[in-house]
Amino acid sequence: MSNKTRFDLEQEILGCWHITDDIGVMLNAMENPEFDEDERMNFLIGLRTIYNAKFEQLFATFEGLISEGKVK
Repeated sequence: MSNKTRFDLEQEILGCWHITDDIGVMLNAMENPEFDEDERMNFLIGLRTIYNAKFEQLFATFEGLISEGKVK
C-alpha cells in the first residue's frame, strides 16, 4: 500500500513539465562553442535518463493510486 496521494501525483506531473525548461537550458548550452560533440551527447543522454526515471515514477504513482481506488 502506498502513502501517495492525488497531491503527490499532481506534483509529479508538474515535475515532468520541467522538461521544457530543461530543453531550453540544453539548447542554450549547446550553442556554447566550448562544448564538443561528446559533451552535447552526454547532456542529451543525461536528460533522457533523468526524465525516463521521472516518468516511470509518475506512472508507478498513477498505477498505485488507481489500484488503491484513490483515483478513478
